[in-house]
Amino acid sequence: MQSQEKDSDEFAGKKISEWIKLLESQEATVKQRQAALIVMDVVGPKAKGVSEAVIRVLKRDKEPALRRIAAQTLGEWGGEISGIADALAETVQNR
Repeated sequence: MQSQEKDSDEFAGKKISEWIKLLESQEATVKQRQAALIVMDVVGPKAKGVSEAVIRVLKRDKEPALRRIAAQTLGEWGGEISGIADALAETVQNR
């Protein structure tokens, strides 16, 4: 997905850093964190901190649905950022 807001520091009224914090919050519901992952997909891997946050979800999150969405997002981004293939391969080997 592409967005005109991709290069902006905000999306849907929140700073990208706030979306990342929500994604990584243990107090947030799965649905809230899923929404944050969708925002990560929309803003794309070139926004500051986004690709790293999605990789962390893939590697560390306890919720299988969120790990699956993270893997799909990283797969869609493909070669746009370095480390995606390594993160996906490592996750497959560790599961």
